[in-house]
Amino acid sequence: MRALLKVGQPFCPPVLIVMWAASLLLLLLKPAERLIRQQLEDELTRYNRRRALVMGYWGAMFCAGLALVFTSNDQIDPADMARAILVTGAAVPMLTFAIMERFDGAGK
Repeated sequence: MRALLKVGQPFCPPVLIVMWAASLLLLLLKPAERLIRQQLEDELTRYNRRRALVMGYWGAMFCAGLALVFTSNDQIDPADMARAILVTGAAVPMLTFAIMERFDGAGK
């Protein structure tokens, strides 16, 4: 059985990064209908978004604190910890927002 990634091979090939960036630009540049945008932008959504971003900030700070402890003893590569901080800073707000929107809208 062949390994998907060989030793020394980059984790994410540049082609995948370009494809991801192109798809993100297409999603961001696609115009949304005004009615849908107005329905999705209410006070509760703004409040949940603000809380989710705060949770993401504190999640990244917690991960950065762990990075300070673990990288000072050479137990983990600093590049890996930088990736972990970035992933935490992006994933925590998305998950927090999704959870808050689901449970806050459950009573409607």
